[in-house]
Amino acid sequence: MKILTALQDPKTNEILKEKTKHNIIETDIQYQEGILETLEKNNKIDLIIISQLLPGNIGFKDLINKIKIINNNIEIIAILENKNNEFKDFLKQKNINSIFYNNEITIDELINVIEEKDKNKKEMEINKEIK
Repeated sequence: MKILTALQDPKTNEILKEKTKHNIIETDIQYQEGILETLEKNNKIDLIIISQLLPGNIGFKDLINKIKIINNNIEIIAILENKNNEFKDFLKQKNINSIFYNNEITIDELINVIEEKDKNKKEMEINKEIK
């Protein structure tokens, strides 16, 4: 699984590289536009871990929309600044169900979510082959 982090936290990126068997590509993206630039160069990314606090001129909802236009099948783990039902509903409409809040998720929990998504992806691929 190819994973991109956009958390403004290079340390988390490094820890994920050390603790998972997945391909954590690039260094941690530090601004919104950097995600789009990376996806345009490499649309084979399976998962993005993204923080709402990422600086940029796009706006978080527009950023999510643009990511989904580039690759609608990409999995997203969203880390929001505060609990916000409007954002949560918007993300769920975009088929983003892994929603967390700042300082409420540990790296180990994040790794567990990644592993679960990888397991689900593999099961879906097997089911497609069977059909």
